[in-house]
Amino acid sequence: MARTKNSIQNIIFALCLQGVTVVANFAIRTIMIRRLGMQATSLNGLFTEVLAALSMAEMGVGSAIIYNLYKPLAENDHKKVRQLMGLFKSAYRIIAAVTFLIGLALCPWIHYMVKSINYSLNYIRLVYMLFVVDLSMSYLFSYKVSLMNADQKSYIQSKISMILKPVEAIIKIVVLLVTNNFVAYLVFSILVTFLGNLVRSYVVDRYYPWLGKNEDMLPKEERKEVFSNIKNLFIKALSGKITSSTDNMLISVLVDTLQVGYYSNYSLPIGVFRQLANQIAYGGVGASLGNLLVTESEDKCIKVFYRLEYLFFVIASLACVCVYCCITPFILIWMKSEDFLLAKNIAFICSLNLFIEVVNRPLWSIMEVSGLFKYDKYVSIAGSVVNLVVSIVLGMKIGMLGIFIGTFMTYLIQSLLKTLLLFRMRLNRSPLKQYVLLALMCGATLLQMIAADAVCSRIEFQNQIVAFVVYGLISVCVVGVSTMLCTFFTDSFRYYWGMVVSTAKSILKR
Repeated sequence: MARTKNSIQNIIFALCLQGVTVVANFAIRTIMIRRLGMQATSLNGLFTEVLAALSMAEMGVGSAIIYNLYKPLAENDHKKVRQLMGLFKSAYRIIAAVTFLIGLALCPWIHYMVKSINYSLNYIRLVYMLFVVDLSMSYLFSYKVSLMNADQKSYIQSKISMILKPVEAIIKIVVLLVTNNFVAYLVFSILVTFLGNLVRSYVVDRYYPWLGKNEDMLPKEERKEVFSNIKNLFIKALSGKITSSTDNMLISVLVDTLQVGYYSNYSLPIGVFRQLANQIAYGGVGASLGNLLVTESEDKCIKVFYRLEYLFFVIASLACVCVYCCITPFILIWMKSEDFLLAKNIAFICSLNLFIEVVNRPLWSIMEVSGLFKYDKYVSIAGSVVNLVVSIVLGMKIGMLGIFIGTFMTYLIQSLLKTLLLFRMRLNRSPLKQYVLLALMCGATLLQMIAADAVCSRIEFQNQIVAFVVYGLISVCVVGVSTMLCTFFTDSFRYYWGMVVSTAKSILKR
């Protein structure tokens, strides 16, 4: 019961934080485009993704922290927690230094990724190094946040972020409005990021007052096991980064850097749904899944997994259909010009990528806490190889569309292989039912996209705000009605419907 309560609490505050983050990001992006123009915005999108790939130095450590903390936290073993956190503190300091050095080493060649941008070489390098400094400094305190995530208390950090995010956004917007200077904006971004992490670290110290007490080092054998997990997770996460953090780089190199800016305008609303899924999967229920796997039977685990997958299918199909039908009027409302629109086939494949990424979040999340790191890394390697080969080959032939097709193929292959690994080695079940379920979910969503688009394309509005609202309502109705009719008699539908009814009764009684 406590696990369910923590998950619900984490999800509620994660959703609230997501709302605050969305408003803040849209406000910053809008001011950046209008004050600095598309060249600076495109450079910002490119270097954001470059740094996401550069953060490979941290990859594996964060997941290893959370995985190794589940058991001692469940057993209230404060000594073991302190030993582990001491180890991770040292690791993150090394990571900060390594990240900065790698970023510095890449600086002389970074301009080869930039096309059709009129900034000087020294300016491009300066902007890039400011991104590197920002990333490196973020590692100095971020390991502490993992403790709350592992302890199913991520809602506390969400509360703090709900206060800090608007403050950070206001400072950045004021800097943009006053200076009209990209470098000044990045310098203040570094400052507010550092101060924000300092506050989050302070909150963790106050919440776990026993954390700072000195303890002996973690025993050698246990350190060896932790580092083994880190090594396997590093390889796995590196491959994952190749999938999730190379689209903008490939667009810049194979197509044009300015196209990164146009795609970034699409990826911002798409990212809202992606981050929503991440908040629920990792911040909301990730720690609860870890606790579940170490305390409950396989039957219980698989039942919870299927219920989670149903929830994410509903989220994924809603997100996919809404993005496909509403993205054009949204861009027209936001940017007030058709010059910022991409081809409809780009919107289609981006919507499909969003669907397959979100619908697999329960699978991704449970794999993170399953302990199958040694085997999962090979799945990630296979996916990243497919992504690079298909994206580069098709990207050279058909441009952005080919790059996104490569991303779709990667998610599909990883989904099939991770399912096989999880069901065979952790849940001791045949994966056939899951394969059939995944095929049905993909087919249903394709039909929903076609049906919703067929209706929306027959209705035209001069006012784009009206179009956005009406197309959104049509998308929600198509997905909601079809999903309810097809899943009405399933255990997952009855479970969530029972939760809705129970919550409604409680509210009415009050």
